[in-house]
Amino acid sequence: MTIRLFQALDIPVVLKMMKDHDFQFPAFIREQYPVRWDSYLDMPDERIHTYYVMFDEADMVIGHAGYILQPTVNRYEIVGVVTSKSHLRQGVAHRLISKICTKITEFGHGDVMLYTLDHEKNQAALAFYERMKFQREHVDMNYYTSGFHRLTLVKTL
Repeated sequence: MTIRLFQALDIPVVLKMMKDHDFQFPAFIREQYPVRWDSYLDMPDERIHTYYVMFDEADMVIGHAGYILQPTVNRYEIVGVVTSKSHLRQGVAHRLISKICTKITEFGHGDVMLYTLDHEKNQAALAFYERMKFQREHVDMNYYTSGFHRLTLVKTL
C-alpha cells in the first residue's frame, strides 16, 4: 500500500467511499469535499491544506485523509478520514493519519485536532482515534441535528 497526493481523478472513488460510510459522511458533509478539493487542486500549499490517498497493489484507491489549517484556532484539523469497506482494519487510516501528523510536526505544530460524530453508532471510530492517542477535548451538543453531537479530539504530536 502506498500513499500519494490526492488528484482530481480520485474524486469519484473517494466520494463513493464516503457514501459507503453514509453515517460518518452524510450528504451534507460529503457536499463540502468537492469545494475543498478544488481549492487544494487550484492552489496546492501544504501549509494550508493537503489531501492524500492510499492505493493498493492494483492501483485502486483504498483510503483518503487530509488536513486543513484552521487559522481561528491556529491548529491543523484532520479531515475526510475514510477507508474502503474492503480494507477496513488493515491499517489504512492509521497510516494516513500518521503521515499527516508527521507533516504537521514538520511545520512546528505541537498538536492536531479532528471532529467526529459523538454517537453510539460511531463508537468503533472513537475507539480507533483513542488508540491513536487522540483525546476528547469538547462536545458540541446537537451540533449536526438532535442527538448528533460533534466531538473535538486532539492529539499531542
